[in-house]
Amino acid sequence: MFNIGDLAFCLLGVIWLLVSFMSLTANPEGKAQKLFFLIGILLVINKINVLLPMYGFNILDSQYLGFIILWSFSSLFLPIVFLHFFLVFPSRVKLLDKQWFRVALYVVPLLIYFIYYLYIFLNPNILKSLQSGLNALFVPGNILFVVALNSSLVTLAVKYKKMPKGSFQRKSTLIILSSFIIGLMGIIYVSFFAPLVADIVFNAPEHYTPVILIVLIPIAFGYSILKYQLLDVSVVVKNTVIYGFATATLAILYFLSVYVIGQAIGGIVGNDYQNFVAAVSFLLFAMVFQSTKDKFQEILTRRFYPEQFAYQKILIQLSKELNGSIEYSYNHILDSITETFTELLKVQKFGVLLSESKTNGFKLVRHKNLNGSLNLNEWTDIKFDFLNRSLSNSDLVANEAFKKSFPKFCEQLNSEEVYTVIPMIVNSKLIGLILLGLKISGSKFSLKEIELLNAVGSQAAVSIENSRLYQSETEKLRLERDLDLARKIQETLVPKNIPLFEDVEISGKMLPAMQVGGDYFDIIKVSEKKIFVVVGDVSGKGLSASLYMTKLQTFINLYCHQYQNPLDIMYELNRQIYKSFERHWFITLTLALFDLEKGIVEVCRAGHVPLLVSNAGNINLIQSKGLGLGLDKGELFEKTLEIERIQLNSGEVFLFYSDGITEMMNENGEFFGTDNLVSVFRVNRHQPSDKILNSIISSINTFRGLQEQADDVTCVVVKVK
Repeated sequence: MFNIGDLAFCLLGVIWLLVSFMSLTANPEGKAQKLFFLIGILLVINKINVLLPMYGFNILDSQYLGFIILWSFSSLFLPIVFLHFFLVFPSRVKLLDKQWFRVALYVVPLLIYFIYYLYIFLNPNILKSLQSGLNALFVPGNILFVVALNSSLVTLAVKYKKMPKGSFQRKSTLIILSSFIIGLMGIIYVSFFAPLVADIVFNAPEHYTPVILIVLIPIAFGYSILKYQLLDVSVVVKNTVIYGFATATLAILYFLSVYVIGQAIGGIVGNDYQNFVAAVSFLLFAMVFQSTKDKFQEILTRRFYPEQFAYQKILIQLSKELNGSIEYSYNHILDSITETFTELLKVQKFGVLLSESKTNGFKLVRHKNLNGSLNLNEWTDIKFDFLNRSLSNSDLVANEAFKKSFPKFCEQLNSEEVYTVIPMIVNSKLIGLILLGLKISGSKFSLKEIELLNAVGSQAAVSIENSRLYQSETEKLRLERDLDLARKIQETLVPKNIPLFEDVEISGKMLPAMQVGGDYFDIIKVSEKKIFVVVGDVSGKGLSASLYMTKLQTFINLYCHQYQNPLDIMYELNRQIYKSFERHWFITLTLALFDLEKGIVEVCRAGHVPLLVSNAGNINLIQSKGLGLGLDKGELFEKTLEIERIQLNSGEVFLFYSDGITEMMNENGEFFGTDNLVSVFRVNRHQPSDKILNSIISSINTFRGLQEQADDVTCVVVKVK
């Protein structure tokens, strides 16, 4: 004689405890795993009543009081924990985000628990037997059980309906939901219909047998765990059951082989050498045993756990590829990571977010089945918390922890069905995140897989940073080569050897602030008695300015030979520059025609710095009117441009320069200025032109000290003999 209902619930508790223990072992930090295991514990504790005598003993008997306290606690809290589990499995419901609900969930059974003990102490008749004491808790316990059971069923059914059709998660949930419904139907039948058609359970056990169907619930969980890797326990099952069995089998075969071979050979060589032959056989098998075991386990893994086998092989291969990818382009590495997860591993949702210093956030650079606008901006508040978690070997951030780690983006990640986030860290710096949804099986990544994913994430971070540095260095070298080539081209445009003239001596130099610059000077010999001196400055500096300067040089050389009047040359230059230059570019220019036959110099100044002229100890600033070239289409430019005619005298010195000299800055932020230039010019005016030029260059270099040159420097000195 036994109670089939008690037997069914005892089996339910034992099977549930075993399955949940494997789940918890696989992921000790998982919220669902903890609740799942707690249900198993409470189920086992709840059935300790089958070990107790129900009649003839006081409920407060010291030897039974501890059992009763545990039993009553489990009876009230088991349905609550059961409901709580299905609120977080297979996905968390938003209702749990409300603090009042979480508090009420456990306050209700706690109040009933205390009211129950207060009630039995105030009613002495209840203390006559354990059975009467247990019956006092039957009504509130059953009410909680019915409410929790039905709420859990409805919750699971709603979640199942929302799951994508055909997904592995939906298939595994259907198995559990079906077993849930069958088990519930068994309980309903035994509770309401069996008593109507049968005698007491001991006389008609066959009518009460359907209650056994409740054990289908943990069995369904176990099947889903094995088949679909539900609750991340497949790794544990694989390692402990399959591999354990394989190892035991190989060990048995090993010892049998040693024994059989030892005995066979020993029978041939005689008893004197039998022990020696057995020892040699042992050593030979020891040499091949490990490799044989590994191959056998690999075959088992490939046969029974193809997904796990594929993940290990593919991720290890990716890690090796990334390890040797220093010369790979940044896009190639990202494409390789994306292809591995989306094409080979078939991850349903995938994304790579990389940090951006400009926006102080993460930008989605690669993704599949995610919203392309998923960018985590202003991530400073999550950076350090997430980084600390990562460095504390807690790299797995499942969606249950998103609210803590990503408070601003929790809802966004959950809505995208992102369940795992892997950080990419280099030198304690978080450079990116890998977002992962469910695997092809519909399950989340297990802790064993997360360890491998973390290694891949770290290697990916190093590879991306190395690629960035490599490409940056390559780009820098390429740019330096281009700039060096541009510099050499520009050097050919500036006269290296200024021609010698009978009546004047000329010296000039241009020092770019970068490898190339926008300053320009030229000495154009039209005839033995006519010389054009040109000094110009293209707005801006660097490569772009040098390119415009090249075009300017071509125009000037062409027009100086076509026209003899500086005004006509300026007019034509302005028309061509206005047509061919972009609107925000312009050129300042001083053009002077030295007519040695007539003994005069004609100067036009298009917005350039003044011309300095030293005559008999006096320094004059020639500052005729004129707009910069390219600022106006022609009418205003021609109206404002003036020509200055100066009589040439022996010993007279003309100093053409660019604003890079007067605006040269020292370490204190002071400008060299026109006054300093005039002073140096006055002191050295008696020197030859090259000495005057070198004195000016030396003075500005001494003035700036260690301060970098900010602008191009150009200077041309013309001295009349």
